[in-house]
Amino acid sequence: MGRQIRATVAIVALVVVLAGCSGFTGGEETDRTEALAERLADAEPPASVEAVRAASVETDGDRKSITTHVWLRGDGATRVEGVDEPYVVVTDGERAWNHDLETDSVSVLELAASDESRLERLYAEQQRYVENLEIETVEETTVDGREALRVAFESPPTETVERSIDLLVGDTVYQLPLETATVEDGEANALAVTLDEETLFPLEFRLETAEATFTVTYEDVTIGEPIDDERFEPPQVNETGTDDGTDDSEPSDDPFEIVLPTITEYETVEEAAGAVPFAVAEPPAAALPETVSLETISGYEFHDENRTQVSLFYRGAGETVSVTTGDAPRGYASGGDPVEVDGAVGSLERTGQGTELEWACGDRHYSIFASDGLDDGLALAVGESIGCPAS
Repeated sequence: MGRQIRATVAIVALVVVLAGCSGFTGGEETDRTEALAERLADAEPPASVEAVRAASVETDGDRKSITTHVWLRGDGATRVEGVDEPYVVVTDGERAWNHDLETDSVSVLELAASDESRLERLYAEQQRYVENLEIETVEETTVDGREALRVAFESPPTETVERSIDLLVGDTVYQLPLETATVEDGEANALAVTLDEETLFPLEFRLETAEATFTVTYEDVTIGEPIDDERFEPPQVNETGTDDGTDDSEPSDDPFEIVLPTITEYETVEEAAGAVPFAVAEPPAAALPETVSLETISGYEFHDENRTQVSLFYRGAGETVSVTTGDAPRGYASGGDPVEVDGAVGSLERTGQGTELEWACGDRHYSIFASDGLDDGLALAVGESIGCPAS
C-alpha cells in the first residue's frame, strides 16, 4: 500500500515572548516526547479562542507581515478583523462575508463543504505532524505569560520533484517549494510549534526553508471563554454580490493558509496505476540515460486545484528525469516553444533548473522534466517515446 502524507501549512500570527527555556535529557526526554506525541494525537480543540494573530514571511532580509484580531469558535463560526488593513471577514462554516471598511461594501463567498471548524483544522494539522514526523526536542517555555511547550520536529525525507506554490504577502509573491531537488546536508526544512501546555493550542508556528522563514504567532490569547453570538453576525452594508461557485481550497478567512497536496508513495508503477483513474505513462528504458534509474513513484492529489498526478522520478549521477501523468495540466511549461509529440501539440521550456515538456492527449496531460546537466533534447526524446497513448 502507498504511504500518504498530507500537509497544510497555516500561516496565521506573530510577536511572542519566550522565557525560561529548559530541555530534557536522556530517558526523561524520551518519556516526555512519547507522552506529548500521545497527547497531540488525541487532543481535542477548545470551544473557542480569541487572540491577536500575526503572520510573517522573511526572505533575503525582506520581511512582510499581516496582523489580525481573530475569534474562532468550535461550531465553525469565525471573525477576522484586519489590524493593519480595514476589513472584517465573518464565516459561519458555509459562507464568508468580506466587509471592506474603506468602501463599506460586502462580498459573499460560498465555502467548500467541510466537516471541520477552523479550530479542528488547526488541531488536525498538528496530529498530521505527529503521524508523519518524529519529535526531535521538547522544551518548556512561556509565551505571553502562558506555560508552553516548544516542539521541534525532525525534517521529513526530501522529495525530488519540481513544483512550488505562490504565497502573496502584501504586494510581493513568494514561492514556497512543494517539490524540490534533494537538499544538501544542512539545508533541510526546520519545523517547530509552540503549544499552550494545558490545551495544546498552537501559540506559535515556525517553518524555515532554504527560501524563506514563515512564522505565525498568537498573543493576548483567551481560550475556552464564551464568545457573544453578535460577534459573528454577518455584515449587511451595501452588499456587492455573491459568488455562488464553490471554493475547493481552504476557507478564505485565512489569507495565509496554504493547502499542500496529499502525497502517496508507491512501490511499483502498477500499484500507482491501480490507485488513480488513468493509465500511468512509463518510458522505455532505452529512452533514458544509463546513469539514471527509477527511484521514487509518487502520487499527488492537489486539493486546491482538483488535480491528480503520478510522477516517476529517475535519478543518478546527480541528475533527475521525472515523468508525470495527470488529469489536468501542471502549467509549468505553458510559455515554452511549441513542439509536436506524436501528433499532439506540446510546449517545451528551458529554465535554469532544466528542461520541461508538457503536452495533452485527450483528457490526459503529460510532463517530462530533465535536470540541467542532461542533454537539452532529452525531455523531448522521452516525451516522443511515450507519445500520445489512447486515454
